[in-house]
Amino acid sequence: MGKVLVNGFAEQDYEPDYGKVTLTVESVNDSVTEAVTTTAEEFERLVAGLSDLGIKAESITVFNDRSDKPNKWEKASGYSACKSLRFHVPVDMVLINRIHDLVASDFENTIFKIDFDLSRQNQIIRDLKVLAIQDSRRGADLLAETIGSRIIGIEAAKFDDEYDMDMDIADLDLSIIVEPGKETVHYCRRSDEKSSTPFTDKLKPAKINMSANVSIVWLLE
Repeated sequence: MGKVLVNGFAEQDYEPDYGKVTLTVESVNDSVTEAVTTTAEEFERLVAGLSDLGIKAESITVFNDRSDKPNKWEKASGYSACKSLRFHVPVDMVLINRIHDLVASDFENTIFKIDFDLSRQNQIIRDLKVLAIQDSRRGADLLAETIGSRIIGIEAAKFDDEYDMDMDIADLDLSIIVEPGKETVHYCRRSDEKSSTPFTDKLKPAKINMSANVSIVWLLE
């Protein structure tokens, strides 16, 4: 019985299906009371404005609620107060642009940020790992065939893993063939209303590239 080490690789691009919106309100004032008050008032108006756009208060997470004194080692002066919120939205550019327009038009102390992501990431990672295993298996079969042998099992395997997710290769059938599920993007557009940024309503976020690498020691007959 012999052994052969074969690497496997899988890579695909996926359409993001939701966005994580982060809004941060921060103000600076000579008085800590004024800084905190200004931030709190704008934050409350911001939440009310989001409610008008259909973003429910119970879907919003508040974090980074703080106030800072001036640092004597820095040139910046005045007290700062900061409060951030985060919520998820579907990949709906009309809605996303309305949120951005709301912030830009009426909230001078608020910073807008959105990060697009995949809701089925764990399943996608598993599918990619299976594809990487299959890629390694194909290479191992070719090597085994050249010496008149065949693959009978796995001695060891290691993923070059940037994702925090375990998968036991021992639980997989060596002949497994699984096609990863295609992402279905649901757009919740409001075609009956107009945004102040109609051209960008038609844009889409960049696809997310994901990959998996595996090194497997295959056992030969």
